[in-house]
Amino acid sequence: MTTEQQTQADTIRNKYNADMNNIRGNRTLSGDGKRAAIAKLYVDTSASLDALADEQTGNGAARAATLERTVFGLPVNAPTADVVSYRDALDRVSSIEPTNPRAGELLTSMYKTAKLSGDSILGKAILLAAFDNRNVDLINEYIEDNPSLDAAISELWDVRFANRVDPTAMWIFHLPKPDEFANLDDVSIRAIAASKSTATA
Repeated sequence: MTTEQQTQADTIRNKYNADMNNIRGNRTLSGDGKRAAIAKLYVDTSASLDALADEQTGNGAARAATLERTVFGLPVNAPTADVVSYRDALDRVSSIEPTNPRAGELLTSMYKTAKLSGDSILGKAILLAAFDNRNVDLINEYIEDNPSLDAAISELWDVRFANRVDPTAMWIFHLPKPDEFANLDDVSIRAIAASKSTATA
């Protein structure tokens, strides 16, 4: 799933590449003038991409919290008895250690029992454990039984894990240094960007 921030970053990077080509091909600029213009373009674009990366990270955390309440939580006005049942369910599920080689099998068995007894609260607790264990088969089974939550569960998976599992998900926010400054750190590049050189050839 492509986020709004990733789409914006792609647009920014395309403009950056076009602007970079224009600067390099500008014959009215001296060598120093080109270096200053390239440095400024790199610094400004990097700042924009960094801001988008921070925004995506923050939005992802907030969205995950909302989705977790929808998928795993009880209604805000849930009866006290349901709250107590949920706590008991969490305790039961937590007794299955993730390191147990039979954890997936035990959770699946517990989920089948919850379905037979109509215990939706225990089902939510089991789904939470399935997410923590990344038990895709059990999550998919839960979705089949609760199709109204399909979109929320799928989005929660993406928000929780997609960016962490797939290293390419965040590459778009990283801007490689221009070849002209390959051996310089960003502090030095910012200094060049701040220079007043506008000499023409």
